Amino acid sequence: MAGDKPISRQRRWQIAQKAKGMCMYCSQPSEEGYNSGLCRKHRDMNTERQRERKVSRFLNSPDDGEDE
Repeated sequence: MAGDKPISRQRRWQIAQKAKGMCMYCSQPSEEGYNSGLCRKHRDMNTERQRERKVSRFLNSPDDGEDE
């Protein structure tokens, strides 16, 4: 079961940082109004990374756009 596994020190620290309203990566105050637990810098980096993943998935899709 998932509940039986111990939590690593890093993950425990990340959860504590989020609970305090701090960025989970750099201890800067997290953005107000966002539940991500990230500062503006890391939130923007995460957004760009997700955007790149979405584009690469679209470009690597097996569908060539032709309807049969």
